[in-house]
Amino acid sequence: MGGACTKSNDQQVGNPVSQQDQLVNHEFAPILNVNHPFNVNKKYESVSEIIRDQYTGTGIKKTHAYRTTLTKQELEKKRQEFWDTRTEGHLESWLALKQACTVEESEALAIVAAAGLKLVNRSLQITYDTDGHKYDVPIFCISEPIAYAAVSKYEKFLIQDFENKTIEYKLRVVGIEQNINMSSDNNTKIEDLKEQMQAQIQKKWKKFRLFLAGREMLNHHKLGNYKLDKETIIQAFVSDVE
Repeated sequence: MGGACTKSNDQQVGNPVSQQDQLVNHEFAPILNVNHPFNVNKKYESVSEIIRDQYTGTGIKKTHAYRTTLTKQELEKKRQEFWDTRTEGHLESWLALKQACTVEESEALAIVAAAGLKLVNRSLQITYDTDGHKYDVPIFCISEPIAYAAVSKYEKFLIQDFENKTIEYKLRVVGIEQNINMSSDNNTKIEDLKEQMQAQIQKKWKKFRLFLAGREMLNHHKLGNYKLDKETIIQAFVSDVE
C-alpha cells in the first residue's frame, strides 16, 4: 500500500504529464543548472561553495554537493533566515517545502504532493503551484554540506585581547529620531548591554537586537570584542512582537 502511494505521489508531482506541465518544465528546467544566471544558488555563493562534479542525496532531494563558509550554527540560522523572508507565492507552500527539506526523500515527496506542488525535473530545488507561482529553494536548505567552516568568519574579526575601559559611542534606535549618547564598560556582555540600554531609554521591548556595520552583535560577545569609538553608531532594531 505504501509503495502504491509513493508511486502515485511520484507521478503527481514528478512527471509532467499534461501539456501545460510539460511546457512549464521545459521553461524552468534550464534554471536548475548551477551555472544559469537565474539559478537561486547564485545569490548564496558566499554561503556555499558548490562542487560541480559531486552530488549528495537521492530522488527529489538530490543536489550538488557543497562546502559551506559557515559554521553549523550559522548555517542553521541562514536557513531560518531564508524561510522567514519568503514573500512570493503562498505561505502554505513555503511551509510545506521547509518541512520537505527536513525529512527523508519518500516523505518529502508525499509532503510536496499534499501541498499541490509540482517538481521541475524531479528536483525539490524548483517547484510550482496551480496558480503559476514558482518556488526556488537553494541547495544549502535541502542537503547538508560535506564540510563546515571550523571558525566563524565573523569571529575572526573580533578583538580578542582588549584593555578593560569605558567606551563612548552612539545608539540609534529604530523609531527614535535622535541618536543616544552612550557610555559602557567594554567588558560588558552584549546580553547585559541590551538590558542597560533599555533601562537608559526607559522602555522595554520583546525583541531588541543590536547591529554594528551590518552585522548582529551576539549575546555571548563582549562590547570590547568590537572596534568602537565615540563616533561609532550601534543600531538597535526593536519589536514588541515575539
